Amino acid sequence: MTAISTIAGNVVFRAISLAKAHGAKLAYDNNYRPKLWPPARAAALMHIAMAQTDYAFPDLEDTSALPGLTDADAIADFYLRLGARCWR
Repeated sequence: MTAISTIAGNVVFRAISLAKAHGAKLAYDNNYRPKLWPPARAAALMHIAMAQTDYAFPDLEDTSALPGLTDADAIADFYLRLGARCWR
């Protein structure tokens, strides 16, 4: 998402905004790549994106790194509290 550049990240968030404005349903898979960006920045931006999604697809490996959760119920609760409407 935004690991490539700030401009790319801005484009992604603009696309999310436009899609939501037109009634689109959004799915989000966090797909964290630690070699591409620092954990704090990745977590902040991924959590903003996840809060705008309708369907959350967090990967167990990614969520153990960001936000540090390993229990499936805790992961579901975390992303649902962020704003995701449905968790896989």
